[in-house]
Amino acid sequence: MIVNKFRILTIAALASLAVLTVDCKKSDRSGAMVVIFASSQSTITRDGQTLPAKPGFVLRTEDIIETKAGSLDVQTSNGSALRIREFTKIRLSNALAGTAGTTVELKSGSLIANVQRNKEGFNVVMPTSIASVRGTTFSAEVGKENSVKVLEGSVAMTPRVPALEKLSAEDIQNNPALKNLAENLAKQEVVLEEKTVGVQDAATIQALNQINTQVQSSPPASVAEIVVPASTVETRTVQITPQEEAESATLVTVDETLVNKAMEATANASPAEQNSRAAELEKQISQQHSEHLNQAVTVIEEKAQERGLKTEKEIQTFYNVLEVVVKRDGSKESGAVVAQAGEIIVLHSAQGVLRLNKLDIDYIDYFHNR
Repeated sequence: MIVNKFRILTIAALASLAVLTVDCKKSDRSGAMVVIFASSQSTITRDGQTLPAKPGFVLRTEDIIETKAGSLDVQTSNGSALRIREFTKIRLSNALAGTAGTTVELKSGSLIANVQRNKEGFNVVMPTSIASVRGTTFSAEVGKENSVKVLEGSVAMTPRVPALEKLSAEDIQNNPALKNLAENLAKQEVVLEEKTVGVQDAATIQALNQINTQVQSSPPASVAEIVVPASTVETRTVQITPQEEAESATLVTVDETLVNKAMEATANASPAEQNSRAAELEKQISQQHSEHLNQAVTVIEEKAQERGLKTEKEIQTFYNVLEVVVKRDGSKESGAVVAQAGEIIVLHSAQGVLRLNKLDIDYIDYFHNR
């Protein structure tokens, strides 16, 4: 792999686009991302004020988005889409339009993104790694393991030490241990191709966190030798499941004219004012998103039906899972959940492909193949 020398020497200042953007753009927090779907209990926190997330709300740099038992979809001004999955927390480190693109800090949970090729960059900053893309569909997850899975295109995944990013290039150059650390991290960047996952296991995460503490607790000039793991990202070839293909297909967008209208309507508005003005576009965005989602779900249903799976055993073998959907009225449906998007759940059952409403469901039991 060819590694850019400038990038190695200044990784502390440049590796995290989040840090760079906040430092350089503190006076410019105009948004380039708009909420196009939000489940109940999804919230946006800005300047200490927490508001319910609604379609038409324009996100800005430093906003914090949290989801509970449901997802939230956003769209950039360039037509890329991001789904913040349930029980996830992110911070927008950069929500500005331009070649730097969008940078989100994934605090916990997971997301999936479909980035328009050659239109913008998209970066996901995780506690111990950074995923950088330009035109791809991928998912990222933070938990006991941190991972990035590429469904289409390619993603560069680089290990990170947050404390190092806060130091100047001069501090790094003047300390051999810090310079060596920066070079090692840059050299361990891997490019994940389609149907590949990059994983940082619990031991790697612990090692990088210990390095972070070592750098953070000492003045730059006094940091001693740092031992970096020989490999910080394990790559594996994987199969993309029918459920993942379906989720990607349901990551639909609305017309960019609606996104631009939302941005124009809420420019320089306070959070409360923005929420009020966004209400005017909420109906239009929600209606169009629902139409596009229904079209995508119809295609998913047709494809599932064409598979000709007639028994629960066939369904479990194909999808590698058998689930029991328990409705609020006490009735049950068993099969495999093919897709979940908006308030729609598509269940492939022995009785056929069913479209269910999340609001009618109490809970779902999962039984995965071993």
